[in-house]
Amino acid sequence: MCGAVLCLGAALSQLPWSRSTCSRTSRTEEAKAAAGALARLAQEGEAGRVELLKKAEALQEECSYLWRHHQEEVGELLGQIQGCRAAEVQVQAEARNALKCEVKSLLQEICANLEGHVEQSMLQSQECFRTDCQRQPR
Repeated sequence: MCGAVLCLGAALSQLPWSRSTCSRTSRTEEAKAAAGALARLAQEGEAGRVELLKKAEALQEECSYLWRHHQEEVGELLGQIQGCRAAEVQVQAEARNALKCEVKSLLQEICANLEGHVEQSMLQSQECFRTDCQRQPR
C-alpha cells in the first residue's frame, strides 16, 4: 500500500500546478480524486490484510491439527514398541521356562539311570559277597 501511495504522490508532483492555469476548483477536484484513490488503495490494503489474517489463521489451525495428529502417531508407535518389548520379555520368559523344564526332565532321567545303576551295583555287590562267602571255608 505504501508503494502505491508513493507512486500516486510522484504522479501528482509531475502535474503542472501553476496558479494561472489551475483554478481553485480544479485543484480541489484533483485533491478529491487523489483522496478517493488513496481511500480505494486503503480499502484494498485492508481487504488484503484481512485475507492474509484468514490465511494465517487457517495455517495455524492446520499446524495445530498436524501437531495433534503427529502426537497421536508417536503415541501409537511408542505403544507398539512397548508391546513388542513386552512380547519379547514374555517370549524370553517362556524360553527360560521351557529350558528349565527340559533341564529338569533331563536331570530326572539321569537320576533314574543312576538309581538303576546303584541298584544293579548293589545287587552285583551282594551277589559277589554271597559267592565269596560260599567259597570260603567256614
